[in-house]
Amino acid sequence: MIVGSMVVKNEADRYLQASLTRLKEVCDQVFVFDDNSTDGSVEIAEQLGCAVFTNPGYAPTFLEDESSFRQSAWNIMGGEFLLDGDDWVISVDADEYFVGDADELIEYNSYYDSLRLHIQEVWSLDPLMIRTDGFWNQNRNLRIARYSGNLKFNDKKMGCGSIPEGYAFPNSRSILKIFHFGYAEEADRQARYSRYKSLPDHGHNPKHIDSIITQPTLAEIHGVDFWRGVR
Repeated sequence: MIVGSMVVKNEADRYLQASLTRLKEVCDQVFVFDDNSTDGSVEIAEQLGCAVFTNPGYAPTFLEDESSFRQSAWNIMGGEFLLDGDDWVISVDADEYFVGDADELIEYNSYYDSLRLHIQEVWSLDPLMIRTDGFWNQNRNLRIARYSGNLKFNDKKMGCGSIPEGYAFPNSRSILKIFHFGYAEEADRQARYSRYKSLPDHGHNPKHIDSIITQPTLAEIHGVDFWRGVR
Protein backbone atom coordinates (compact mmCIF):
# COMPACT_ATOMS: atom_id res chain seq x y z
CA MET A 1 0.00 0.00 0.00
CA ILE A 2 1.08 3.58 -0.68
CA VAL A 3 -0.08 6.11 1.92
CA GLY A 4 0.13 9.87 1.51
CA SER A 5 0.87 11.67 4.78
CA MET A 6 0.28 15.35 5.55
CA VAL A 7 0.23 17.52 8.68
CA VAL A 8 -2.10 20.52 8.52
CA LYS A 9 -2.88 23.74 10.36
CA ASN A 10 -5.30 26.30 8.84
CA GLU A 11 -4.42 25.74 5.18
CA ALA A 12 -7.90 26.03 3.63
CA ASP A 13 -7.29 29.31 1.79
CA ARG A 14 -3.88 28.29 0.45
CA TYR A 15 -2.99 25.11 -1.50
CA LEU A 16 -4.52 22.35 0.64
CA GLN A 17 -7.26 21.26 -1.77
CA ALA A 18 -4.88 21.11 -4.73
CA SER A 19 -2.15 19.28 -2.79
CA LEU A 20 -4.52 16.65 -1.39
CA THR A 21 -6.23 16.19 -4.75
CA ARG A 22 -2.86 15.33 -6.26
CA LEU A 23 -1.98 12.91 -3.43
CA LYS A 24 -5.31 11.13 -3.85
CA GLU A 25 -4.39 10.48 -7.48
CA VAL A 26 -1.22 8.55 -6.63
CA CYS A 27 -1.89 6.99 -3.20
CA ASP A 28 -4.10 4.17 -1.98
CA GLN A 29 -4.88 6.15 1.19
CA VAL A 30 -4.18 9.69 2.37
CA PHE A 31 -3.68 10.40 6.09
CA VAL A 32 -4.09 13.96 7.41
CA PHE A 33 -3.03 14.90 10.94
CA ASP A 34 -4.68 18.21 11.79
CA ASP A 35 -3.34 20.59 14.44
CA ASN A 36 -6.81 21.82 15.49
CA SER A 37 -7.52 23.94 12.43
CA THR A 38 -10.36 26.46 12.65
CA ASP A 39 -10.73 27.42 8.98
CA GLY A 40 -12.32 24.47 7.16
CA SER A 41 -9.13 22.51 6.49
CA VAL A 42 -10.60 19.37 8.07
CA GLU A 43 -13.75 19.63 5.97
CA ILE A 44 -11.73 19.93 2.76
CA ALA A 45 -9.69 16.84 3.61
CA GLU A 46 -12.76 14.83 4.58
CA GLN A 47 -14.63 15.82 1.42
CA LEU A 48 -11.72 14.49 -0.62
CA GLY A 49 -11.91 11.14 1.17
CA CYS A 50 -8.84 11.48 3.37
CA ALA A 51 -8.53 9.81 6.77
CA VAL A 52 -8.38 12.80 9.12
CA PHE A 53 -7.15 12.75 12.71
CA THR A 54 -6.94 15.76 15.02
CA ASN A 55 -4.12 16.37 17.47
CA PRO A 56 -5.51 14.62 20.59
CA GLY A 57 -3.94 17.09 22.97
CA TYR A 58 -1.21 14.96 24.49
CA ALA A 59 1.08 15.91 21.59
CA PRO A 60 2.59 19.41 21.42
CA THR A 61 1.41 21.63 18.58
CA PHE A 62 3.49 21.84 15.42
CA LEU A 63 4.84 25.27 16.39
CA GLU A 64 5.70 24.14 19.93
CA ASP A 65 7.64 21.04 18.92
CA GLU A 66 7.61 19.90 15.30
CA SER A 67 9.43 16.62 15.93
CA SER A 68 7.03 15.47 18.66
CA PHE A 69 4.05 16.52 16.56
CA ARG A 70 5.27 14.62 13.50
CA GLN A 71 6.14 11.58 15.61
CA SER A 72 2.58 11.46 16.93
CA ALA A 73 1.23 11.70 13.39
CA TRP A 74 3.56 8.94 12.18
CA ASN A 75 2.62 6.58 15.01
CA ILE A 76 -1.13 7.16 14.69
CA MET A 77 -0.96 6.66 10.92
CA GLY A 78 0.87 3.35 11.31
CA GLY A 79 -1.72 2.08 13.76
CA GLU A 80 -4.69 3.27 11.74
CA PHE A 81 -3.62 1.55 8.52
CA LEU A 82 -1.69 -1.34 10.15
CA LEU A 83 1.40 -0.38 8.17
CA ASP A 84 4.60 -2.42 7.96
CA GLY A 85 7.78 -2.57 5.90
CA ASP A 86 5.90 -3.53 2.73
CA ASP A 87 4.03 -0.21 2.78
CA TRP A 88 5.37 3.08 1.41
CA VAL A 89 4.68 6.52 2.92
CA ILE A 90 4.85 9.71 0.86
CA SER A 91 5.19 12.76 3.13
CA VAL A 92 4.02 15.99 1.51
CA ASP A 93 3.28 19.40 3.01
CA ALA A 94 0.03 21.26 2.37
CA ASP A 95 1.70 23.65 -0.09
CA GLU A 96 3.42 20.99 -2.21
CA TYR A 97 2.72 19.14 -5.47
CA PHE A 98 4.01 15.58 -5.83
CA VAL A 99 5.42 14.74 -9.29
CA GLY A 100 5.41 11.05 -10.19
CA ASP A 101 3.18 7.99 -9.92
CA ALA A 102 2.94 4.72 -8.05
CA ASP A 103 4.40 2.67 -10.90
CA GLU A 104 7.62 4.73 -10.82
CA LEU A 105 7.84 4.38 -7.05
CA ILE A 106 7.52 0.59 -7.09
CA GLU A 107 9.43 -0.18 -10.30
CA TYR A 108 12.62 1.76 -9.55
CA ASN A 109 12.97 1.37 -5.80
CA SER A 110 12.53 -2.28 -4.82
CA TYR A 111 16.08 -2.37 -3.37
CA TYR A 112 15.73 0.80 -1.27
CA ASP A 113 14.03 1.59 2.02
CA SER A 114 13.62 5.33 1.36
CA LEU A 115 13.90 8.03 -1.31
CA ARG A 116 15.31 11.54 -1.38
CA LEU A 117 13.22 13.73 -3.68
CA HIS A 118 14.32 16.83 -5.54
CA ILE A 119 12.38 19.70 -3.94
CA GLN A 120 11.97 22.53 -6.45
CA GLU A 121 10.84 25.92 -5.20
CA VAL A 122 8.06 27.67 -7.14
CA TRP A 123 8.76 31.42 -7.22
CA SER A 124 5.98 32.65 -9.51
CA LEU A 125 2.41 31.50 -10.15
CA ASP A 126 1.74 33.31 -13.41
CA PRO A 127 3.73 32.29 -15.30
CA LEU A 128 4.61 29.22 -13.25
CA MET A 129 8.35 29.42 -12.54
CA ILE A 130 10.84 27.68 -10.25
CA ARG A 131 14.00 29.11 -8.69
CA THR A 132 17.21 27.59 -10.05
CA ASP A 133 20.12 29.48 -8.45
CA GLY A 134 22.26 28.27 -5.55
CA PHE A 135 20.86 25.90 -2.97
CA TRP A 136 17.33 26.46 -4.27
CA ASN A 137 17.92 23.95 -7.08
CA GLN A 138 20.01 21.46 -5.07
CA ASN A 139 17.65 20.52 -2.27
CA ARG A 140 16.93 16.79 -1.92
CA ASN A 141 14.93 15.68 1.10
CA LEU A 142 13.88 12.31 2.45
CA ARG A 143 10.18 12.26 1.63
CA ILE A 144 9.30 8.64 0.82
CA ALA A 145 10.04 5.60 2.97
CA ARG A 146 8.92 2.12 3.80
CA TYR A 147 6.97 2.39 7.03
CA SER A 148 8.77 1.57 10.27
CA GLY A 149 7.27 2.06 13.70
CA ASN A 150 10.69 1.78 15.34
CA LEU A 151 12.29 4.94 13.95
CA LYS A 152 12.18 8.41 15.48
CA PHE A 153 12.20 11.92 14.08
CA ASN A 154 15.21 14.14 14.63
CA ASP A 155 14.69 15.74 18.05
CA LYS A 156 14.45 19.37 16.90
CA LYS A 157 11.79 21.96 17.69
CA MET A 158 11.80 23.03 14.03
CA GLY A 159 13.26 21.61 10.84
CA CYS A 160 13.16 17.98 12.00
CA GLY A 161 12.43 16.59 8.53
CA SER A 162 9.31 14.96 7.12
CA ILE A 163 10.40 11.32 7.58
CA PRO A 164 11.97 9.69 10.70
CA GLU A 165 15.73 9.20 10.86
CA GLY A 166 17.53 5.88 10.59
CA TYR A 167 16.84 4.60 7.07
CA ALA A 168 19.92 2.74 5.83
CA PHE A 169 19.36 2.43 2.09
CA PRO A 170 18.01 5.68 0.62
CA ASN A 171 17.78 6.29 -3.12
CA SER A 172 19.22 9.76 -3.61
CA ARG A 173 18.75 9.75 -7.39
CA SER A 174 15.01 9.21 -7.58
CA ILE A 175 13.22 10.60 -10.63
CA LEU A 176 10.30 11.58 -8.40
CA LYS A 177 10.15 15.18 -7.17
CA ILE A 178 8.08 17.81 -5.40
CA PHE A 179 7.17 21.37 -6.35
CA HIS A 180 6.97 23.55 -3.21
CA PHE A 181 4.65 26.57 -3.45
CA GLY A 182 5.47 28.10 -0.07
CA TYR A 183 7.54 30.89 -1.66
CA ALA A 184 5.37 31.43 -4.74
CA GLU A 185 4.09 34.87 -3.77
CA GLU A 186 5.99 37.91 -2.51
CA ALA A 187 3.94 38.13 0.69
CA ASP A 188 4.75 34.51 1.51
CA ARG A 189 8.47 35.08 0.97
CA GLN A 190 8.53 38.15 3.21
CA ALA A 191 6.55 36.37 5.93
CA ARG A 192 8.86 33.34 5.92
CA TYR A 193 11.97 35.52 5.92
CA SER A 194 10.71 37.56 8.89
CA ARG A 195 9.65 34.48 10.80
CA TYR A 196 12.94 32.62 10.34
CA LYS A 197 15.01 35.69 11.22
CA SER A 198 13.04 36.11 14.46
CA LEU A 199 13.73 32.58 15.66
CA PRO A 200 16.96 31.64 17.46
CA ASP A 201 16.73 28.01 16.30
CA HIS A 202 14.98 27.78 12.92
CA GLY A 203 16.87 24.70 11.72
CA HIS A 204 18.03 26.24 8.43
CA ASN A 205 21.31 27.57 7.05
CA PRO A 206 21.47 31.35 7.79
CA LYS A 207 22.82 32.09 4.29
CA HIS A 208 19.88 30.23 2.80
CA ILE A 209 17.47 32.33 4.87
CA ASP A 210 19.15 35.54 3.69
CA SER A 211 18.85 34.42 0.06
CA ILE A 212 15.04 34.42 0.29
CA ILE A 213 15.04 38.14 -0.47
CA THR A 214 17.87 38.22 -3.03
CA GLN A 215 17.37 38.42 -6.80
CA PRO A 216 16.48 34.92 -8.09
CA THR A 217 17.20 33.05 -11.32
CA LEU A 218 13.97 31.50 -12.60
CA ALA A 219 12.89 28.87 -15.13
CA GLU A 220 9.37 28.30 -16.42
CA ILE A 221 7.62 24.94 -15.89
CA HIS A 222 4.51 23.44 -17.49
CA GLY A 223 1.95 20.68 -16.96
CA VAL A 224 1.21 21.31 -13.27
CA ASP A 225 -2.47 21.58 -12.28
CA PHE A 226 -2.22 23.44 -8.98
CA TRP A 227 -4.35 26.20 -7.50
CA ARG A 228 -4.80 28.35 -4.43
CA GLY A 229 -7.98 28.17 -2.34
CA VAL A 230 -11.02 26.06 -3.21
CA ARG A 231 -12.50 25.47 -6.63
